[in-house]
Amino acid sequence: MARGPRDFQGTEAGDGGIPPRGTAFCGDTMLLAPLALCVLPGSLTGSTNGWGQLDAELDGLQSAMRVKDMSPLHWSGFVRTSYGWSQEPAIDTNDADLDPDERLSGFLVDNARLAVGGTNETYTYYIGTDLASGKAELIDAWIGIRAWGQATVYAGRMRAPFLRTSLLPENTNLFIPRTRNAILWTVPGRDYGFRIDNDWDGLRLKLCQQNGFDGEGEKLRSTGRFEWDVLGQALPNNEGAYGAGDAAALGVGVAFSHDAGLEDDDRTALAGDLALVWNSFSLQFEIMNYGEGWDDPYDPDTESGFELRGNSTPWSLTASYLFLDSWEFAARYEDFDEEEGATFTTSVAGDVIDRPSRTQWYLGVNKYISGHDLKWQLNYFSIEDANAGGQDNNFVALGATLAF
Repeated sequence: MARGPRDFQGTEAGDGGIPPRGTAFCGDTMLLAPLALCVLPGSLTGSTNGWGQLDAELDGLQSAMRVKDMSPLHWSGFVRTSYGWSQEPAIDTNDADLDPDERLSGFLVDNARLAVGGTNETYTYYIGTDLASGKAELIDAWIGIRAWGQATVYAGRMRAPFLRTSLLPENTNLFIPRTRNAILWTVPGRDYGFRIDNDWDGLRLKLCQQNGFDGEGEKLRSTGRFEWDVLGQALPNNEGAYGAGDAAALGVGVAFSHDAGLEDDDRTALAGDLALVWNSFSLQFEIMNYGEGWDDPYDPDTESGFELRGNSTPWSLTASYLFLDSWEFAARYEDFDEEEGATFTTSVAGDVIDRPSRTQWYLGVNKYISGHDLKWQLNYFSIEDANAGGQDNNFVALGATLAF
């Protein structure tokens, strides 16, 4: 599948090309020619075969001294679009002049991603932008350098290495949306900083320092993730069972994050995840724990108070089954671990509002035309809020993905 150069490709990226016969020598060849003539036996310098051997030796010396060129620009991207219908009213039902039966629905471009990158044996780079909002938004922009062994150091704008699903490309989602935890660590998880990745044959460690809550202040957010391929087989680079081999693959990961930008609050988060794929079956579990510093001030304009996560342990469980080679059925349950009956007082107006206490079910069917590069998705979601009298809100969405 088309994707940015996340990993080094060694000599597969090419040697940069040695000029063909009949073209002018480059500068380093001119310097090497007298040296090669001095070390060749006299019998070779006067024969046709000798000159052929000289050409071969010059090519070898030139190749050894050449700094490997970057590979040609590698363009990639994907478009995700969907149509959704919700049980939620689309208008203010207190307005008598409007139809109270109208429901929230419409088309949406979830992603319009365009990226470019390149790599050689030592360096790699990647720049990604998203146009779904109608204007170009910088998503990722980093440079990587191989430091030692399998260790790579990245610097720039990148995702914090927290959850496995938050690090996967959005076009590989099993459902149209990610889990709530993955959503909250995909976009807000991106920031400026540096990261070190190391790989020891099935054991991976990722350590990252980024600007964090105080932006350009001196306090940083530190994040770390450790992964283990328990059965020795790596998981596919997507959610679900598509792409799984005959041998079972089991991956477990643990992660931590601490933002020092809030000195008086515990802005620490811990996570654990597990993913199993075997033939046509997949299972995925995620659990997190948030410190009380994640209770950000309530903003009535953006309703950000509904995402208060302090002192909570949300989790999700996902399972899927691949059938007829190109169809996949999936189910997911999420518990936000929000306290029932809890209220919140706004900092500006002093209003007391009910905090939500939500759980949600997902059901979905995917049809793969060309794997996750071209697929259709039909999803049903049901969200229940115990603090709203157990009221359900149901959604239906049809989505399409095209990646290149």
